Amino acid sequence: MTSIKGNSFSRGVTEAAFLGQGQIEKLMGRDFEHPDLAVGEHDPAEDPANRYDLSWAVSEDDALENTKSIDVKVEWFDKGAKKVVRLASIKARGL
Repeated sequence: MTSIKGNSFSRGVTEAAFLGQGQIEKLMGRDFEHPDLAVGEHDPAEDPANRYDLSWAVSEDDALENTKSIDVKVEWFDKGAKKVVRLASIKARGL
């Protein structure tokens, strides 16, 4: 029974990381001035399976000048406990 619980949690982390990485790749492919990369918090969007909430925040010139820092957060509940996976990336102007 313990291995089943562990497998369920591991599957959740894997799926959340996959969704988060997909969002990072989508945002990194956008133009620097795209609305999805506007500075601030971006409202959560549910995944098609309705299990995860995905949101992101963008800040400008935090790490280096002419860059945007992107923080993607994926949240879900596992056995009543809230779980979170966060991924971060930096997008440079002109790349």
